[in-house]
Amino acid sequence: MRIAISGSSGIGKTTLARQLAERYGYPLIAEGVKKYLSEKGLTLQEARTKSVQEFQTEIWASYLNQIRVNSDFVADRSFLDFLVYAHYHVPIIDTWLSDYIRAVLPHAADYDIIFILPFGAFPIQTDGTRETNPLYQRDIHRSICGAAEKYAKNIHYISGKPDEYFNQATAVIDEMLRQKRLASSLGADARFVALSEGI
Repeated sequence: MRIAISGSSGIGKTTLARQLAERYGYPLIAEGVKKYLSEKGLTLQEARTKSVQEFQTEIWASYLNQIRVNSDFVADRSFLDFLVYAHYHVPIIDTWLSDYIRAVLPHAADYDIIFILPFGAFPIQTDGTRETNPLYQRDIHRSICGAAEKYAKNIHYISGKPDEYFNQATAVIDEMLRQKRLASSLGADARFVALSEGI
């Protein structure tokens, strides 16, 4: 299963992604921001001021490399997050943005399910790698939902309290896995019948 968690900053994406990765034994694909800032010795604001294009390009490339080498994964972010954050912070007249969007959009098909978390369920924790402005959080959430309706194939909106997120997500995933096993079993039966009739 290829699972991703999307949404604005400070809403519990990383926590849920870790829980799901542990639950299903899948690799966890990190969102890459913390690693980038640590390696560059920058704050989030400094990275955006210095070169938001370089920042977005590098974290997307790192994320994509991890996606490509894993057939099953839980990703902290999806293509939606990368699209929306770039669009929010890069002027629309910048030709880099159109090239970036064309590069990211085909990866909408990289996921079996994308969970979108609600914003505002708890106070944003300040750690230097996320925005703490609730209006920014709201705008990003709305943009991700809009992009999801336009570009994503399999999305599920998580609701309720943070301690309910895990159970909601696992209920959806378990049902998808059950359907996959059923489809695989039916396919195997059909192939057996075809082979038997050909004898």
